[in-house]
Amino acid sequence: MRHSITLTGAVAILLFAIPFVHGQAPMRGLGGQPAEAMSYLTVMSGNFMPLSYKLQELDTTWRKMRLAAQGGGEPELALSAQLDPGFCVYYTRGQTVLIGNETYLVAYCPPAKPPSLRKAGTPAEIRPPDVLGPETVLSLSLLNVRTIGSILSIRPVEGVKNAVAPPPPVGENPPAGANPPPFAVVPPPPPPPPAPAVDTEKLQKLSLDNMRQLAMKIVLWAQDHNDNLPAMKDVTTLKGNLKAEDKLYLQPGSKDPYQFNSSLGGVRLDDIPAPAQMALVYEANGDADGKRAVVYLDGHGERVTDVKWEEIKKRSGITEPPAPAPAAAGGGALPAGQ
Repeated sequence: MRHSITLTGAVAILLFAIPFVHGQAPMRGLGGQPAEAMSYLTVMSGNFMPLSYKLQELDTTWRKMRLAAQGGGEPELALSAQLDPGFCVYYTRGQTVLIGNETYLVAYCPPAKPPSLRKAGTPAEIRPPDVLGPETVLSLSLLNVRTIGSILSIRPVEGVKNAVAPPPPVGENPPAGANPPPFAVVPPPPPPPPAPAVDTEKLQKLSLDNMRQLAMKIVLWAQDHNDNLPAMKDVTTLKGNLKAEDKLYLQPGSKDPYQFNSSLGGVRLDDIPAPAQMALVYEANGDADGKRAVVYLDGHGERVTDVKWEEIKKRSGITEPPAPAPAAAGGGALPAGQ
């Protein structure tokens, strides 16, 4: 047995139970105040009231209700009731408008699936609307207070998280697990922070600083060893002589190891006629700008083009190892002469 109340009493409850919202049209209607008089054109323009809301936009000033077919009939048991708005859930603030001589309750309703007949001679099946979610669009409806019948229930709107799936079709039991759990608004995870932009100029400056420190340590080592420069065949050999952090031997950003002028290993400082023109430490590869950093024996450094680098190599006696041979299809380097 459904509990219902008459329309007049229900709307009156709505009017006194729903507070006035600042900035909204005042709640007018039954209960002693006249309805707002206007035309259909004014209502449909959307200037007086929105033509739609999203469910997530409703607050606690709204009420949710269902309507019964006029005369108290069960809407789901008669085909004539299929076209009656009684099965739909309506959302309202209790506002009414007067168009001509008729008073209408302003309400909003989610989309509903059309009715269908299952078999001849059997009651029609009502297809309930989809599960309501925060993005569900509620469309404006004007309910004639003289003809809509009784209001079955009036409940407060307590937030979208309480929206649930609609009931199953009349006469059918829902399959196991068919009813989804109550809808819950779960915020998406925050996006990952953007990758920091590469400061190329800063990395280039840091690379030159590293190379200057290495050059200074090499000269200091030589001064402690009768002015003879240490062996600089490779980084591993040099690490055995210098006391420096491992990261100092690597180019910032690319992490390529620095290269050293191995032709200077064991040479006395006094035997080098032009220290300011003798490359001591250099980057293995050029940067995106086509230049590489070079630090000379006197401690000064610069970034040079490939053309100038070829001149510096020749003057400094640097012989770079040839590029590795391409790997064969079966793996490994190609034999010499093939």
